[in-house]
Amino acid sequence: MTSSRRLETLIELCNLPTAPFHEENVIHYLEQRLAALPHVTQRRDQHGNIIAHYRHEREVARPLALTGHMDHPGFHVLQGGVGVIEVEFLGYVMDEYYPGSVARFFPGEVRGVVREMLTKPGLRPKRFQVEVEQEVPTGAFGQWELPPAVLADGRAHLPAADDLAGVAAIISALEEVALAEIPAEFYALFTRAEEIGFGGALGFCMERPLPDNIVMLAVETSKETPVARIGSGAIIRTGDRLSVFDNAATRLLVKVAEKISRKNPEFRYQRALMDGGTCESTAYQQFGWTSAALCMALDNYHNMGPDNRIAPEVISLADYEGLVEFFSAAVVSELTVDSARTAHQASLREIYDKWGPRLQSTAADLKPISHDDRS
Repeated sequence: MTSSRRLETLIELCNLPTAPFHEENVIHYLEQRLAALPHVTQRRDQHGNIIAHYRHEREVARPLALTGHMDHPGFHVLQGGVGVIEVEFLGYVMDEYYPGSVARFFPGEVRGVVREMLTKPGLRPKRFQVEVEQEVPTGAFGQWELPPAVLADGRAHLPAADDLAGVAAIISALEEVALAEIPAEFYALFTRAEEIGFGGALGFCMERPLPDNIVMLAVETSKETPVARIGSGAIIRTGDRLSVFDNAATRLLVKVAEKISRKNPEFRYQRALMDGGTCESTAYQQFGWTSAALCMALDNYHNMGPDNRIAPEVISLADYEGLVEFFSAAVVSELTVDSARTAHQASLREIYDKWGPRLQSTAADLKPISHDDRS
């Protein structure tokens, strides 16, 4: 896939209206893209998550599953009407960002201004009165009113990067591998309602529609930190606010990154504990799947811009392109979680083989030193 096609995918997906429980636009887009790919089967599980499976000329004992969520924080209309409607906001945004902010409600793209908060500060989900210009039906959904995606100065300014940018990277990598008909086997899992607390991922964990031995690899956008900067490469996420992810699976990602770097000296990656939030690998890991994670550093997390104003989320285009390359390399690699563990054991054994005999030969001489001996 060309770089331009990857960027088109990023723009197309991040411009789609979505919110928890209202992922239909993203689902329709992905299902159309998947249907056009060779060697790919797809289905929805009973919670509405999309499961895609690529297999061509290779069967893998423990396939990777690339997973990202299709929603973004947004409004759900509890009581529709004309004039003033009542809504709830699903997802995390700090209280000071709501007063006077502007939303768009779908279908129809009806403009509304957030007025009175109906819940106590700090409680979630938050409920509001919103003043709308036209009728909005009960059950509709809304997003912040923001300009369409813009690419400028090496960055993407997006109405919703979290996690549609991650989803764009997954579908781009899947398309790249499938159209080239590269021998490989792996899964892609696109989940719903992550912003309310791993909703679709937990549904997947309860339903267990895929084998227990697959390796879950979740992708997110995560708030930039002093040790994980925008533009410094895709991030191997060693853990989040709640969990530390599987050591061997994380080491596999490091090995893949090192292999890419040997072929492409311009490829950049980072490795960091991103503890500003949580990602779906926490859920998968707690329910028994071997899990690791990747992410991209993000500015204006959940659209929280400077001066308490709603703003586009921002990622680096180079980080996004690197993430696509990372995924494409990981799913076709001969490296596995088990081989990564075995290789690490071998390197540690080499250290022992060098120093073990000296440890044993000096063990019998370990006697306490008296005060007189030290003087």
